[in-house]
Amino acid sequence: MMDTERLEHFFVANDITSEEKKRAILLSSVGATTYKLVSNLVSPRKPGDVPYREIIEVVKAHHNPRPSTIVQRFKFNSRVRQPGESIRSYVAELKRLTEFCDYENNLEEMLRDRLVCGINDKKIQQRLLAESKLTFAKAMEIAQAMETAAGNVVDLTRQDQVCVVKDHSKTPARVNHFTPRKCYRCGGPHAHTSCKFKDSKCFKCQKIGHLAKVCRSSDPHKSRPKENVRSKHKAHVLVEEPKDNGEESFLFSIFSNSKPVYRDLKINGVNIKFQVDTGASIFVINKDDFLDMIKVPLTHSSKNLKTYTGEKVDISGEAMVEVCDGARTLTLPIVVVKKGGPPLLGRNWLGPLNIALDLNTVDQWQPQLEQLLANFGNVFSSSAGCLRDVKDKLYTAPGATPKFCRARQPPYALREAIEEELNRLQRDGIIEAVEHSEWATPIVPVRKMDGTVRICGDYKTTLNKVCKGDNHPIPRIEDLAHALSGGDKFTKLDLSHAYTQLELDESSREMTTINTHKGLFKYHRLCFGISAAPGIFQRTMEGVFQHVSGCVNYLDDVYVTGRDDQEHMENLKKVLSICQNKGISLRRDKCDFMQENVTFLCYRLDKHGIHPLADKIQAIRDAPTPRNHQELRSFLGLINYYGKFIPNVTELLAPLYALLRQGQRWCWGKNQESAFSRAKNVLSSDKVLMHFNPKSEIVLVCDASPIGVGAILSQVDDNGDEKPVIYASRALSDAEQKYSQIDREGLALIFAVKKFHKYIYGRDFKLVTDHKPLLGLFGENKAIPVHASARVQRWAIILSAHSYSLLLRPGRNNNADALSRLPLPYSPDVLDAAYGIDCVPESVHVLFTMLDKSLLSSRDIALETHIVIRIKL
Repeated sequence: MMDTERLEHFFVANDITSEEKKRAILLSSVGATTYKLVSNLVSPRKPGDVPYREIIEVVKAHHNPRPSTIVQRFKFNSRVRQPGESIRSYVAELKRLTEFCDYENNLEEMLRDRLVCGINDKKIQQRLLAESKLTFAKAMEIAQAMETAAGNVVDLTRQDQVCVVKDHSKTPARVNHFTPRKCYRCGGPHAHTSCKFKDSKCFKCQKIGHLAKVCRSSDPHKSRPKENVRSKHKAHVLVEEPKDNGEESFLFSIFSNSKPVYRDLKINGVNIKFQVDTGASIFVINKDDFLDMIKVPLTHSSKNLKTYTGEKVDISGEAMVEVCDGARTLTLPIVVVKKGGPPLLGRNWLGPLNIALDLNTVDQWQPQLEQLLANFGNVFSSSAGCLRDVKDKLYTAPGATPKFCRARQPPYALREAIEEELNRLQRDGIIEAVEHSEWATPIVPVRKMDGTVRICGDYKTTLNKVCKGDNHPIPRIEDLAHALSGGDKFTKLDLSHAYTQLELDESSREMTTINTHKGLFKYHRLCFGISAAPGIFQRTMEGVFQHVSGCVNYLDDVYVTGRDDQEHMENLKKVLSICQNKGISLRRDKCDFMQENVTFLCYRLDKHGIHPLADKIQAIRDAPTPRNHQELRSFLGLINYYGKFIPNVTELLAPLYALLRQGQRWCWGKNQESAFSRAKNVLSSDKVLMHFNPKSEIVLVCDASPIGVGAILSQVDDNGDEKPVIYASRALSDAEQKYSQIDREGLALIFAVKKFHKYIYGRDFKLVTDHKPLLGLFGENKAIPVHASARVQRWAIILSAHSYSLLLRPGRNNNADALSRLPLPYSPDVLDAAYGIDCVPESVHVLFTMLDKSLLSSRDIALETHIVIRIKL
């Protein structure tokens, strides 16, 4: 860019006033790149024919286009004084923001209003509002004077170690002014009927009609605020009286009708909830709570506590305790008093625990988040967007030949719904009718809960056989943790209809052609069921968001964070802006904003680091006690399968094996219960379990019994041993217990695939069963059975989205057998949430309503079993 300011100084120094000379010097001084830019900007005229001033203005406009006035005014009116920011710095920033606001003669008035509204200090704000004729200059004078006075008071207070406490033990005197009723939707001083947030979604309880900062979900007894209700306040003030050589400190515990701030910490292995009190200089706990929860020896205390009115407080002693805060363990002091209220977390703990409270700014980001989401409202949609300027391509193996499959005739009851869905996909530009194609894949119509139909292509027998997989790596746990490290809060964004937001290259569209009773249709977008889709999607989305710091995507989930709330908001705004500019749509109901932690795979990430989830061992930890010899044998089989990793396994299991001796009566006693508990602890310990590694081979073992299904996600370590990563099980419902054995075994496969979807999706894995007929039904190269039951067809569609090899493992070697016979209880109310139903594509959340009710016959099963046996031999 040209330095016109220095050039003007050159003209003055050399007494150059002619516009022609100025233009000539300018054009002869700039480089070739800038000269070419000027030529392009003034085209079709030549640079020598354009006045000097016009050249300067054109180049300036090119490099620094004038921002939108509305946008600049929005930024100005949204600017709030930040914690720790001085009045002078805040006003300087406001003046900078007015550069392109075009306030002209109203500038002083707008600066005054913004200063009053955004000063973020109630005392100064009330003082300014009390002025009848307030100018910007006067507002600055008052605000700076009060800021300076407050600073001097703090300095004097620190020097003398004196804290002033106002006594509110009595009911406050009646004040002769009207207190406006607060809106229960946002907390503002207006009627709730006129509140602009009445249609907003609460991020705490997910309900419509109020903001999170006034949400009452955590306090069911809390009611709406009422007018003219007199609040009672109580103040308990403790001050440590200094001795000659003692340490001087203060303890102020103020209780009022305001909501206290709590912090959960683990002290000496016990979880305790503390009330955070920034007015207290030391940590205090009453003796009863101390003896009930902490129980460590006390030492004599040299401290002398008394109330502000002179009443002494009896101290029982002091102690040093181990404090666990996330991944950190600290040794900190506590003071035990004989009587008192809840445990108070004082200032001497705030620093070591990195706790910072600013009561004026606790909820300051909530309105800004609401406003940000409102500004990008067009990004949130339940329909699929379309990524602009990017087209993905499918590659086939050398020598691959197209495959054409005839259309499957759907039941008459579904034809109208199928035709409506085809018309919708055509209107949305997702598919296009064609007259001829060398490729053709049959469809499987899937009835959704709302009565509409989702169309799925059975690509397992056509395109997937010859399609090259996209080898772009799916992010590892370490990659996600590194990208989000240093973050304070976390946002998760969910992409609507993920794959169909990516447009396909012209040469790839014919490969995706589906064959229906209405003819041939080719996809313009990437579609569900294509084996290369996960890698393509991950690679494309990484390219879209790669320039945003604190942002990473894992397939269709985009995670955003920042070192503080301000940086988080800035990064979130960048991501939403990219989505808006690129045409990407998000599902608002599946997004989580500014949360304390996020979970992916089997880990939870928060500001302290990454932590394993306890859910991975729940199936073992909560496994019920065996009730008979068969259940005990299944459990011992699981122990023996991993016996090489368990020291002294024979001694450990001796009381359990004693029950299996010939002629031994079933008698479960204390020794057996103790051995059973110790065995479960060993199975869920690091001696047996391994952390999930995306680079290691994945083995998913499934099994079913008459009462439950079980699954174990395992991986092969560097020594070639198969070690478990996660256990899962659940009991069968009453209806599922009536399934045939083949349906129960198929259900076990689907349970495992859904439960561990986040681990296996987009990766090759081995799917292991002990039921031979399933190999003929769900083998990786088998077409979806046309005459199978609706349930089996639905399961086949779910499995077709994964890249797996179905293997047979005899029942005596099936390590998942114990989990199916000792399952976790069945809970229909939480089944979907507990077993990952929301993690799989929408096309599996469906039920068939087929006119043709023909089930899979015993002849079909016998034939497939005979074929498998012949191949095995």
